[in-house]
Amino acid sequence: MTKWEYRTITISAFENRNFQSNRIKIENLEDILRDYGNDGWELASQSFTGDIRWGTGDMVLIFKRPKV
Repeated sequence: MTKWEYRTITISAFENRNFQSNRIKIENLEDILRDYGNDGWELASQSFTGDIRWGTGDMVLIFKRPKV
């Protein structure tokens, strides 16, 4: 049976410019996914905290990889 190890990270999910536009910081997300993937981690789950309608909260990423 495969045993897993997990890592949870939280990143700031939004840039808020006077409530005019909210956008996910895609460039930060791509860097994180690439770096963790190169280290053998697989994204297992992603969610938001806060209220995404107002651009508050964070993005929570949970990664997993087989234990060695």
